[in-house]
Amino acid sequence: MITKLGRPYAEAYLKSLGSIGAAEDALLQLRSLESAMTAVPALARMAANPAIPLAVKQATMTEVSDALGLGQSVRRLIELLLENYRLVRLGEIVNAFEDLLNRKLGVSRAQVVSATELDRDQQQALQQRLEKVADSKIEMDVSVDPDLLGGFVATVGSRRFDTSVKGQMERMAKALADGP
Repeated sequence: MITKLGRPYAEAYLKSLGSIGAAEDALLQLRSLESAMTAVPALARMAANPAIPLAVKQATMTEVSDALGLGQSVRRLIELLLENYRLVRLGEIVNAFEDLLNRKLGVSRAQVVSATELDRDQQQALQQRLEKVADSKIEMDVSVDPDLLGGFVATVGSRRFDTSVKGQMERMAKALADGP
């Protein structure tokens, strides 16, 4: 999902990269930075703290960038985010960037919730079915919710596919309540 704050930064950054290959590389680097900031919460606190001078923040993020091997375009984005007090919103911006890149690539994301753990073959079969129905390449985020009792719920964009036992029971209850 593209957030209101993340969209302008993501759009501008994607345009600045010039090629899909560069954007895919940048996404990997941004995810690496996002992971580092999650693993070291002091980085996010530092970025959000107005009492810490910008020069100190820049020096710290340069060290982090060096350690992660980040390229110049990602470093420029970090600089911009620091100057605009937006580095603390990196996750939103990276998610917006990934969504925009996926749209350019013709890839849709599917949120799949299953009653039980899906093995690799089941995930591949489900992905193929969803790609056929959605008429686009699908990347799936799979999670487990035993409350579904059986089946799965897949959401692709605004479309929802509910084959869960829980969903079927809810639809039957509604049909019975509505009457003939």
